[in-house]
Amino acid sequence: MTKELSVFIIWSNGQYLTEPILADLKQNLKIIKIFEYVWKKEEFVFHLMQFYHKNFFRSLKKKKECGTGHFLVIVAEDEIPKYQDGINVHIMKLKYKYRHWCHGGYLIHASDNQDECKANLTYLFGVSGAEFLQKFEDEGSDNPIIYHQKLRPESRWMKYFSRLWHF
Repeated sequence: MTKELSVFIIWSNGQYLTEPILADLKQNLKIIKIFEYVWKKEEFVFHLMQFYHKNFFRSLKKKKECGTGHFLVIVAEDEIPKYQDGINVHIMKLKYKYRHWCHGGYLIHASDNQDECKANLTYLFGVSGAEFLQKFEDEGSDNPIIYHQKLRPESRWMKYFSRLWHF
C-alpha cells in the first residue's frame, strides 16, 4: 500500500488540546503542513454546510459545538495506511483517540479515506492531493500558515440568508 494524505481539523473549541494532539500526530504520521484557518463568523455555518454536505440546522448545531474562532488544519501523510471496509483504520483510531481526549463530541475532524481527503483538500485549498504536495510540502511543517477562505460564489444566497437570521 502507498502513502496517503489525511486531513485533521482541530476546531476552535478543541484547541486546548492542540499541543498533545500535535505531539501524538508527529509520533504516528508525517505532518506535511499546519494551517491556522479562518472563516468569517457570519459565514461559518454555511462553510460547514458545504464542507460536511449537511443541512442548515445540522450545520448550525455543529457550529455551536465547534466554535467559530480560527481552527487548525493539519495535513499529514500516513506511511502505513491500513484499510477495513473502505476506512483507513489507522486514521480512524487517531481521530477517536483525540475525540476521547475532548470528552466526546466532534471537536476533531479527520478524513477517514482518500475520497474524503480529496474532498477536504478541494474545499479548503482548491487542489488535489498531488497538487497540495507540490504547493506545500517543501515549505516545512513547523510554521503554521494563516489561511482565510471566502465563501464560494454559489453561496451568495447563504450570505443573504445569514443577514436575515443574524447568525
